Amino acid sequence: MSSGINADNTTGVLNRLDDIILRQPSKLFILIGINDIASNIPDADIADNYRKIIMRVKAESPGSINHYLSAKHTACEQCSIRISI
Repeated sequence: MSSGINADNTTGVLNRLDDIILRQPSKLFILIGINDIASNIPDADIADNYRKIIMRVKAESPGSINHYLSAKHTACEQCSIRISI
């Protein structure tokens, strides 16, 4: 099942996270942040949203095998935000 929405951002994912967690997915692939960068959302806000998403998934869907995909290999220099959990 894909929960991706065209032109969505990390705030949108946070707003929809309850529905995703309720499904208790066995695998979860997360690729977000490019639209935030394109919208000039500050790096700190993107990292904070990403951190919140990761922490909630780990806490509320512990059986999920999570894959966090990087937006690093795109044409923008600022796509390599590091997030510490």
